[in-house]
Amino acid sequence: MKSMIVNPLHHNNTFKHTSAGFWERKLGTGSKGNTVWAKTTKGEVLVANCSSKVSSLLTQQANAKLIAIAPDMYMVLEDIKKHGLDANAKRGLDYIFNRMSLPNE
Repeated sequence: MKSMIVNPLHHNNTFKHTSAGFWERKLGTGSKGNTVWAKTTKGEVLVANCSSKVSSLLTQQANAKLIAIAPDMYMVLEDIKKHGLDANAKRGLDYIFNRMSLPNE
């Protein structure tokens, strides 16, 4: 079962600076974990396909993981720019580091 970590800086897993909603890597049956999808009100939309004939599957998955977390990283940086490195921004950074360290996130 996939664990879900919620970014403390956004509400209802939506991002004001992306037209698509929450970004995630597809994991499970038939998925290699090298694609990134956005959940929208109209369904799922492909954000990035990190498939490659020259990169290892681990590299493809790492690239997809980084792309999937990009909206969250942007939000944390925006918060730091506006408010400095306050307690809320530190929670956001903790969220980013925790999500990046999950093996199947």
